[in-house]
Amino acid sequence: MSIIDEYVKAQKLDEVIYFLAERMQRQAKTYSRKVLREHGYRITIDQWLVLKKISEEPGISQVDIAQTTFKDPAAVTRILDILVREAWVERRTGAEDRRVFEIYLSKSGAQLVEGILPLIYDIREKGMKGLTKRELETMKAGLKKMYDNLLG
Repeated sequence: MSIIDEYVKAQKLDEVIYFLAERMQRQAKTYSRKVLREHGYRITIDQWLVLKKISEEPGISQVDIAQTTFKDPAAVTRILDILVREAWVERRTGAEDRRVFEIYLSKSGAQLVEGILPLIYDIREKGMKGLTKRELETMKAGLKKMYDNLLG
């Protein structure tokens, strides 16, 4: 049996790579939510991901946010509605296509991102504690390769 067969045919859930990745992701969200609340931030992890994406790509469309954050388009619309209501983001009519909104952080949204980033870095550091650079690079490469394999 090859090494891959050993992992493909794993019998126990706690030996299945996909299950381990999902379990880690859920724990990361739970822990992140706890840390953010302890510091007075009433924001969900999904809202954070959308804010962070907008901070990286000012003027991004809702469709692109959904695609690049792997969120359902309807969920992104709901998240953006909340972020607009909180005055953290602005929807602007597209310069090239008036049917498409461009999304930007407001001043308070940019301040929110800057305030949360140090906490996110601490969360990431805690999760990666004890891992070597080589382990992290191998894990990253492996997850990317698995993702690409499943694209179809």
